[in-house]
Amino acid sequence: MVHEFPARRLCGAIAMAVVTAGLSGCVEQAANLQASSDVRIQRVAARPGVSPSGASVAVASVEGAPASVAEKLSQQVLAQAASRDVTLVDAGQAKYLARMYLTAYPVEGGAAVSFVWDVFDGQKRRQQRIENAILLKGSAGDPWSLLNDQAIASVAGQSAEDLAAWLTNTPEAIAGSAIARATPTTPFPSAPNTGRALGFTAVR
Repeated sequence: MVHEFPARRLCGAIAMAVVTAGLSGCVEQAANLQASSDVRIQRVAARPGVSPSGASVAVASVEGAPASVAEKLSQQVLAQAASRDVTLVDAGQAKYLARMYLTAYPVEGGAAVSFVWDVFDGQKRRQQRIENAILLKGSAGDPWSLLNDQAIASVAGQSAEDLAAWLTNTPEAIAGSAIARATPTTPFPSAPNTGRALGFTAVR
C-alpha cells in the first residue's frame, strides 16, 4: 500500500492535534529492548544545539501499511514531525525528499513493526537510510492486527524523532542554527532618565 502526500493535504495534516509522547501498555520501542536479531536499527544521533528547521523536507509517501493503517499513520507522521521543528514543504521547494516503508512480522512474544526512511537530496540521490522498529506484545495471525491507535502513535512519534535527528546533521540545519545564534536580539529600550525614581512623585 502506497500512501501519497498531496501538497493540498499537507497543511491540514500538520494542523491536527499532536499525539502525546507518553505511551504505555503493550507498545515498546525496539531500541530500548533486548530485541530479536530480526529487528534492524540504524539511526543517526541528533546534533546538540541544532534545530532541524533549516533543512526543509517533503515526505513523499508512506508505503507498506494496509489501507486501514496508512491514513492514520501518514497524518500522525506529519504532525509529529512538525512538532519537532521539522520544516515540511512541497517537493518542489524541499532540500530533501523522504520516503517511508513499513513492514510487520511476527517475533517472539508478539510482532515487530519496522520502518525505514530513505532520504534523498534535490538531485534524487539517496543521502541516508534510517531504520528502526517497535515491538508489539500479543498474539495474532496477522501482525498488522496488533497495530492499534496507540501503536500507530508510537510508530509515528519514533519515526519523526529519527528523521528530525538526522536532519540536524545536515549542512542546511547546521548553518541555519549558527545564523540564529549569531543574530543579536533587540534590547529592551531603556527608560528615559528623569532624575527620579519611576512611579513616585518628586518631593518638593
